[in-house]
Amino acid sequence: MSPGHRDVATVGVGGPVGSGKTSLLAELVPRLREDGLEVGVIANDILTQEDADRLRRRFAGVVPEDLVAGVETGACPHTGIREDPSTNLRQVDAFVDAHPDLDVVLIESGGDNLAATFDPGLADYSLYVISVAEGDDIPRKRGPGVVDCDLLVVNKTDLAPHVGADLETMRRERRARRPVRLHRLQGRRRYRGGADPRPRGGVVRLMAADGDAPHRSFEGYAAESVPQAAVGAPGKDGRLELRFRAAAGGTRLVHDYATAPFHVSGTLDHDPHPDAETVFVQSPTGGVAQGDRLTRHVDVGGDAVAHVSAGSATKVQSMTRNYAASEASLAVASGGHLDHVPEPTILHADARYHRETTLDVAHDATCVLGEVVVPGRLARGERFAFERFRSHTRVRGPDGLLFADATHLAPGADGPSPDEPGVLGEFAVLGTLLVVAPARDAAALADACHEAATGGPGRAGATRLPNDAGVLVRALGDRAEDVETSLAAAWDRARRALVDAPAPTGRRH
Repeated sequence: MSPGHRDVATVGVGGPVGSGKTSLLAELVPRLREDGLEVGVIANDILTQEDADRLRRRFAGVVPEDLVAGVETGACPHTGIREDPSTNLRQVDAFVDAHPDLDVVLIESGGDNLAATFDPGLADYSLYVISVAEGDDIPRKRGPGVVDCDLLVVNKTDLAPHVGADLETMRRERRARRPVRLHRLQGRRRYRGGADPRPRGGVVRLMAADGDAPHRSFEGYAAESVPQAAVGAPGKDGRLELRFRAAAGGTRLVHDYATAPFHVSGTLDHDPHPDAETVFVQSPTGGVAQGDRLTRHVDVGGDAVAHVSAGSATKVQSMTRNYAASEASLAVASGGHLDHVPEPTILHADARYHRETTLDVAHDATCVLGEVVVPGRLARGERFAFERFRSHTRVRGPDGLLFADATHLAPGADGPSPDEPGVLGEFAVLGTLLVVAPARDAAALADACHEAATGGPGRAGATRLPNDAGVLVRALGDRAEDVETSLAAAWDRARRALVDAPAPTGRRH
């Protein structure tokens, strides 16, 4: 890389033919100019300069003509942006030589498939543009272009009803891939159907943004850029995929995929149920850090029995910028059962953490979801020193939403303090157990869970969930162990009723 290229930020813009890459640049560049940025544009194509010529005409009087260039790759478009980016690098250097104050160069790839990515020596950041007309399954099908980009742009959303595309599906599944914006480009009305993409604080802010904040209370955090991670630091966009299927001899883990900070070393013969399969998810890192975006996908097939947990507590580290987020997408098919009961979450001082869980469950399937929240390192006297924690769970059946449950704690913010009466009061640790069983007797199950939970050292109770979807168990205590004991007792009672087997014993139970 030449010294000149090091002095300017470079942003790659990729995507299939006709997805709207050139239209995106036509709308984005004037806005960057309005924000005071000096912008150069390179348009790649195989044998023509049509896109470059179109952009020169569009930018006439706005962008100097010599800051719009075309590159003819002479081969598949990805060759000029990945295999041999030298022609594009020379053009970047030419821009810098002629315009030393240049701030950013946008490099548009020719239309290519989902495998097209930019050489990191060419593009510091990358966008990938897809169109709903290409199908709503692109985020789910992944591909390096979708997975490795810094921002996924879903374009032409106004066409969704005409091509049978489900925008909610794309919005949900994209969060498991990358940050995203959904847009409709239409003449000079520019971006509609999504947030204004103009950068606040420079082009790096635009590329580093997390798209839509997961909740309005996190919008201010989402606007904060994350400091550059050190070389060799663990990946900030961890992804975990687990797929369980019933087979002869019991349940089998048929698919697993993990990127840092997740690690799966195999399955364990841990569960007292003879047909169950157990996975303990490990992490080699010191915890969840600012800017982390973690996604889990667990799919339990018909008649399969699976238990997913963690080898240790989740430590959410102190933060000064942005926030951390975790999203879990769980599915249990007919006759299946899932226990998703991780170890406690410990919120360090100044932590900002958002957790989103979605469960799709067949009418005759069952699931147990557990969560224990510890408001700091209690042994050090750290109590409610975190900044914000929000956990939101949605459970859906074949006919739609069964219920939703949310916990939102923000010490020091407007509203009630966590230690006020009616919130946690004199207690420190909060635990939740959701026993999802739409086809079972919710009243009898609630009575059984209540009896089990109230026998422990914590303050606990159980009640039926809306739509008789199962049972909610809440527990409060001064120590994590007290709350875990109450929830473990309720879990054991529920599991015996659901699958005729006791709950697995964890590290401390």
